[in-house]
Amino acid sequence: MATFADLYKPVKDFFGKVYVSENRVDLAKKADSAKFSTFLEAGKNKTSGEVAVENSTEFSSLKTKYKFSTNANGRAIAKLTITPTSFKGVEVAGQADIATDGSGENLEFTADYKNSPLTLTAAVKKAKAKTTIDGSGSFAVSAIKVRFRGEYRWAELPPPPPSAHSHSSSSRHKKPHKHHNRRTKRDTPGGEGTISFTYRIKRGLSVGGSATYNAVSSSIEKTAYGASYSSDGSNFAFVVEDQKKMKAGVTAETRAADRPVLVGAEVVNNLTDGAAVDSFTVGIQTKLNDQLVKAKLNQKGAFFVALQTTLSKGLKATYGVQTNLCSRDTLAAAVKVEYDG
Repeated sequence: MATFADLYKPVKDFFGKVYVSENRVDLAKKADSAKFSTFLEAGKNKTSGEVAVENSTEFSSLKTKYKFSTNANGRAIAKLTITPTSFKGVEVAGQADIATDGSGENLEFTADYKNSPLTLTAAVKKAKAKTTIDGSGSFAVSAIKVRFRGEYRWAELPPPPPSAHSHSSSSRHKKPHKHHNRRTKRDTPGGEGTISFTYRIKRGLSVGGSATYNAVSSSIEKTAYGASYSSDGSNFAFVVEDQKKMKAGVTAETRAADRPVLVGAEVVNNLTDGAAVDSFTVGIQTKLNDQLVKAKLNQKGAFFVALQTTLSKGLKATYGVQTNLCSRDTLAAAVKVEYDG
């Protein structure tokens, strides 16, 4: 079951999962298995890094998962997720984001309810001098069927039947009877037809929305809604945020030279004043000698390329490079190492 945040996830993952500075830590969900991840990035004006570990355990009626990470910016994040097996579809989580220099902390508590086809999420977030409440939901549409049916009729009346006295000389001077020109119900239908139209969407369509309430100012701070559709390896999704920005993207699986290839495109539209298109990005992903290769390019010339390789059992490394093909004045490199065992 997908939450509202997951509606745009296939497109978001494709355009940001293993690139420099984007979604730095990607920890797999695997029961009773610890995963360790490190990230290091070096650019023209900055150097940053991150270390994370995640593990999960299962008790008699509870599934728990913890995650701890710390980065070079002086922040430590701890998250605990609890799933009670006795309550189907319920999951609660608490997260603390603490600055090691004492400059502030962010606390978050979330509760999810997932029961097909409905998913609901509620979150309370407390930052410095600010508390917000988030609510979101999504609905998986298993099938939509629209049918239109119309009927029409037409009639052509036969000529009046000949009178029994039509051949007599005396009937020539008589007026025709009025019932000869009368249309009766029995004469009306001369034919009929049917027009019908049926449209069906199979499994893969989800719709949803979210809202953020600021408890300090007692006002709605953010709103968003969107939809996604997945079928046969292809994904389409869009999200509208605050009626100001719309993100839409598509990914599609294909094959080239007997290799699996995933291609995609994403456009971010400005719905208010200013340029109509904020960004447009195209990307490609494939495998070369069992190594995952990804590349993307946007309309401003920013080019990203990444290579993910398996070093040994459970140990993976991802190398990323970023530059600008137009200005040629930026260069950044990053490496991420993951161990799952």
